[in-house]
Amino acid sequence: EMEEEFLLNEPLTFREAMSSTNGTGWQQAIQEEYDSLMKNQTWELVKLPKDCKIIKCKWIFHHKLNKDGQIEQLKAWLVAKGYLQTYGTDYLEMYAPVAKLALLWLLLSIAAKYDLEIHQMDIKSAFLAGDLDEVIYMAQPEGFIVKGGLVCKLIKSLYGLKQSPQQWNNKIHW
Repeated sequence: EMEEEFLLNEPLTFREAMSSTNGTGWQQAIQEEYDSLMKNQTWELVKLPKDCKIIKCKWIFHHKLNKDGQIEQLKAWLVAKGYLQTYGTDYLEMYAPVAKLALLWLLLSIAAKYDLEIHQMDIKSAFLAGDLDEVIYMAQPEGFIVKGGLVCKLIKSLYGLKQSPQQWNNKIHW
């Protein structure tokens, strides 16, 4: 019940996050995400070339809860509105490789039978590691508009782009 209450109270917009009682916490979460994007050189600011379109972006907010259902951390992600992408222009193919559950069960049963250790890892900002093959222009994120009239020319993939899972898969298989 408590988790549902927090989910209902998560901000839906940048302005809502900034004006909430947790505004300072959300600002810190947004800054951490933005710093990660800058560290990973996710984009460069350029003038939008003539006859090119831009994809908008949106901040997504989430309460990360501890095992007792209390807020442990506020998380923010910048997500490209990939549903605005056009096939043939913004992407040529997309896929997201997944493992079948039966394969996971098989690997776990082998590990149990032979008393093997299993290591799991979560890669922070995984999608930001993928290099883009296509030229995609995105609006500057709300709260971080450096200079008017410029757009973000994406260099790395970003959450929300149709090709992000594929680019991440390509990166880890080099």
